[in-house]
Amino acid sequence: MIREEGVIQKYDTQGRDMTATIENEPFMGKFDLLKTHGGNQDNSSYFNEPEEGATFVAVLTSKMLKDTAYGDSNKDGVISTKEMRSYVAHYGIDQATEDIKDAYGSRILSKYEYSVLVTGKDGKTESSNLVYGSYTLCQTGTADPNYEMIENTSSFAVTAGTKDKVTAHYYANNNLTDFFLKIVKKDADTGKTVTLNSASFKVTRIADYDGKAVNVPVVYTTANRTYDTFKTVSINDQTGEYEALGVYFDKDDDQGAASLPLTLQAGTYRIEEVDTPASFTSIAPQTVVLSAKLIAADPEFVDKDNVAGDTTHQTAPTPVVTYEVKNARAYGKLNIQKLIAEQTPDLDLTPKDLSGVEFELRATQDIINPDDGTVLTAKGELAKNIYGNEIGAFHVNADGSYTVDKLALGTYELKEVAVPDGLTINGTPYEFVIQQDTDDMAKVAYEYDQDIIDKPTVVEFSKVKATDSSELPGATLQLFGEGEQIAEWVSTDRPYVIKGLKAGASYTLRETITPKDENGEDLGYARASEVVFTVSEDGSIDQVSMVDKFVTLTKEDENGKEVPGALITVTDKDGNTVDNWTSTTKAHKIKNLEVGQTYTITETSAPDGYYYAASTTFTVKDDGIDQAEKLIDNVIHYQIAKVDDNGNYVKGVTLKLTDTTADTEVTLPNNGITTDEPFELDGKLIAGHKYLLEESEYVAGVYKATSVEF
Repeated sequence: MIREEGVIQKYDTQGRDMTATIENEPFMGKFDLLKTHGGNQDNSSYFNEPEEGATFVAVLTSKMLKDTAYGDSNKDGVISTKEMRSYVAHYGIDQATEDIKDAYGSRILSKYEYSVLVTGKDGKTESSNLVYGSYTLCQTGTADPNYEMIENTSSFAVTAGTKDKVTAHYYANNNLTDFFLKIVKKDADTGKTVTLNSASFKVTRIADYDGKAVNVPVVYTTANRTYDTFKTVSINDQTGEYEALGVYFDKDDDQGAASLPLTLQAGTYRIEEVDTPASFTSIAPQTVVLSAKLIAADPEFVDKDNVAGDTTHQTAPTPVVTYEVKNARAYGKLNIQKLIAEQTPDLDLTPKDLSGVEFELRATQDIINPDDGTVLTAKGELAKNIYGNEIGAFHVNADGSYTVDKLALGTYELKEVAVPDGLTINGTPYEFVIQQDTDDMAKVAYEYDQDIIDKPTVVEFSKVKATDSSELPGATLQLFGEGEQIAEWVSTDRPYVIKGLKAGASYTLRETITPKDENGEDLGYARASEVVFTVSEDGSIDQVSMVDKFVTLTKEDENGKEVPGALITVTDKDGNTVDNWTSTTKAHKIKNLEVGQTYTITETSAPDGYYYAASTTFTVKDDGIDQAEKLIDNVIHYQIAKVDDNGNYVKGVTLKLTDTTADTEVTLPNNGITTDEPFELDGKLIAGHKYLLEESEYVAGVYKATSVEF
């Protein structure tokens, strides 16, 4: 088990403590400090006495920032002298030598995260070993109550060296009058030093040590030139070509820095940026106070009289005050609004929540980091913000809006890559450039608005007549997708429009009820077969037509003449009657048919004078064309005559023909009296009936014939 940080507690099988401590020695470094108090001034030189017994404390800054109770109490991200002294006093740091813990035993500070320094007779002191990191240093005590304490803090970093090696020097004094000023250009957003392009500054003293207003430009004069502008060294600007314009440029200075080559007296100075690096916004003049009481970095300590071992007086080293000028970076803000093309449908299935719409924003050329010239976003990569975080893939909000903020300046392409069901992808690549307006360097955000319209899927459903392709009202239709019913409607005299079906998906259109008239009577259309279709993915309007056709039947004789009076029945493959009617002189539209099915037509009663037609089958073709069927009835042809044994016609005999089925007498030509020709009875007999032919009167000398039944 872990007992505390760095200690693993372990027991053997007999319960004996076998705890082992694992120590990884961190990288460490030290710093030293010289403390003096004010002495006498002699023209431009002044001397200070070393101060013994001055107490200073250095603490790892991050630890104090996290402690908002006793450290960064105002939560402004900066440790003031008051806050640090409160932190030191609360935890008793100035009296500690080991790890500092709270009342519960939890560690507050490691002994390598703070150092207490007390100056000796020579005013010098050296810190204990400190782990790498950023520290805050302030004075917490003095041995002589007549000496003022320094009321400012100093921030520094332990960044190099090894254990027990001094890596930095600091100087503390109560009465400094001269300073070196080093201006460092910083990115306010990333905190990095701007080294790609140079910045230029003018410096003016606007108040003296006592606060009295003055207006004295800082000018550096050599034997040949006068400089009133100071330029930082950068990757793209490492030459002295600006000297002729009065711009001081030290190519040996640190990248991103402009160190003024002359000392400045204590007072208040205005730093005015006159040339801002590309991609950064201009900044208002800054004010820096060079205080007479401070702790500052010092490259070395020098004996005032160069006598080795002399600690009675120290030459006051001229401290370097570093002032960071922080500029916000110009950036782009891409405002996207996703819209759906207007369409007035009968049924709208388009999504109301557009958060399923996804975009990709990619650089069309390398995007350069203006801090140091590195490639922030390579050509073709997803876009990044000014902090280097990838922001190029995103979904819009439910209302279709989205803002890509803090976008690094450059050239981009925006493409839609995914949409929710019901919409089609807008394949248009939207290219745009976000660039800085050099005439308005104060502008921070460059906004680019882009409306992107998506076409919904649109399908127009038409129920049409096979006869003339006009819209056919009155049919009940259903739409199915993935086995589920999506919609049902009754056709009208215009197409039915559905918006928002899934692009690329297949659907089935079914007719459940064929058209009927206003009284609910079937109009005789055959029920159409299912229509399967796929919704287009390119945003074009799909048109789906379902054709209803007629199948008509005409009852004709062998001469093509309509034969009324026949009783006709149509049955399906299972023998079920789907329609029956009595023929007229017009074609009949067969009802209750379905495309693709086979049916049987049967004449159940033939008109008088006609034979029964033979039953016939037909299949309703799936061709969208009206279909005509025929049923032919043949006329019953019959002759009656009276003949002798030689086959000669016998005239004058009266014949009588009786329909024994109907018990009626059939009217014969010439009142039934035979002639030298047979009686023609075409169309006068009824199929299926029985008849009796007999002689009612006969001619003398001719035998009376026996009655004939047929």
